[in-house]
Amino acid sequence: MSLLAPMQLLSSFFESHKSFLSKKYPGINLSRLENELNYFLGTNFNYSISQTESFLECLSRGLPLEQINHSAYFYRSQFYINENVLIPRSETEILVEKSIDYINTHFRDAVSVCDVGTGTGAIILSVISEIETRNIKACASDISEKALEVARINYFRSRLERRENFELSFSLSDRLESIEENFDVILSNPPYIKEDTDRSKVHGQVHEYEPHLALYLKDVEYDSWFDELFSQVDNSLNRGGLFLMEGHEDHLQYLREAFIKSVKQINYNNIELIEDYTGRTRFLWATKKKS
Repeated sequence: MSLLAPMQLLSSFFESHKSFLSKKYPGINLSRLENELNYFLGTNFNYSISQTESFLECLSRGLPLEQINHSAYFYRSQFYINENVLIPRSETEILVEKSIDYINTHFRDAVSVCDVGTGTGAIILSVISEIETRNIKACASDISEKALEVARINYFRSRLERRENFELSFSLSDRLESIEENFDVILSNPPYIKEDTDRSKVHGQVHEYEPHLALYLKDVEYDSWFDELFSQVDNSLNRGGLFLMEGHEDHLQYLREAFIKSVKQINYNNIELIEDYTGRTRFLWATKKKS
């Protein structure tokens, strides 16, 4: 069967469900859906009506497009995803870019990097892929074994294991609790949404289909959770190292102050906040003095 019939079905579905689709998929258009369906049919090697209907059924449930196709683009690569990991967001690419710049500026021969709460592995794998001329020892940690399975799949697909100057380990760990090594760079996109206070600001599709373990912290545990993370980071970060974390714009100023209280401020050059491309406060940046 040609691809024409599936696209006709999609067009008809789009016209009759415009209001629903615009609510579930803000900014969506028919061209984007055609590309997604084309990818979906291609991965199934079958331009069939039944496969098209399966795709439309997923749309009618409001399932994220990335989960329908088990694929999300981040930084410069395509990553496998499923319901056990967060869908990588474009704003997180700034975290990758900033950490790469820091590594290129401060570490000439070798560098060690840890990604706390790795999820898909998109952050650590994107950073590693750009640091080709240095010896790299990296660690990807997550509290979820199912998330680590996804990260391992993406690592295998990246073919980075073929590099001779590179080592990556995966650790099942609550933050840095089970990790004994120290690192030059510690990166994290942790759960930073307060389950009660911030819930109303979360898009319904995100709340319904993405893992709550990676999204939310209970309000009463929020402060202590980050205090423990910051203490672990301080103990695990080498002199001259960088800690870079994504966070919630409403809480990052408070978390910056909490970080200062959790560490010996005299040991750090800079503890500051960085905005994303929309001007929203998005990242906590801290660099440790060399001596």
